[in-house]
Amino acid sequence: MAESDDRDDEFRPRIGRRRRGDRDRSQLFVAQMRRAIQNYGGGRRTSSAARSKRGQIAVRAPHAQSRRCVIKARYVRLNANGMKAARLHLAYLERDGVERDGAPGRLYGADDAFTAEAFRAPLDGEKRQFRFIVSPEDGHRLDLKEFAREFVR
Repeated sequence: MAESDDRDDEFRPRIGRRRRGDRDRSQLFVAQMRRAIQNYGGGRRTSSAARSKRGQIAVRAPHAQSRRCVIKARYVRLNANGMKAARLHLAYLERDGVERDGAPGRLYGADDAFTAEAFRAPLDGEKRQFRFIVSPEDGHRLDLKEFAREFVR
């Protein structure tokens, strides 16, 4: 009986949370596992197509027909502030000095029948304005109007 009493004295479990000092010195095992799973592409529920693209580089090596571009995309909600922002953005695009010869910027559409006034008129029920900025590396050598039309088409 004396032997079993000695063993009971050696092991005294403490129930509850770890003390702060213990947590600072080493990470919890569960946190380490979650981080490892996320690093290797798990832990999030995504489609198999999205999962298969994880870790791929978006820039491919150029070939003879390639053109490098920087593309920025965003959308603006067209509430009261968004409509004001859309008008200011349009004024920014049409400011002086935009064209190569220093002329103001001009709006253009899918064909020559496009009118800037029709573009300025707000559409009923339109909730968002999508904005895309496409900057090809050889833009100085291109007819940007035709490039943009072909790109959008």
